[in-house]
Amino acid sequence: MPHDEDEFSIPNSNKVSPTDIQPNADLTGANLSNISFSDTNLSTRIQAMH
Repeated sequence: MPHDEDEFSIPNSNKVSPTDIQPNADLTGANLSNISFSDTNLSTRIQAMH
């Protein structure tokens, strides 16, 4: 089943607002050990929404 382009949005949680997302954020010291990319396709480009 193909994914619809409008199926996903960033942010995809009510706990995260668009102002919480900062381009080029410094993640030094961030604990990313619990992040799972198992179902993530990183081969496609994300296009900015205008």
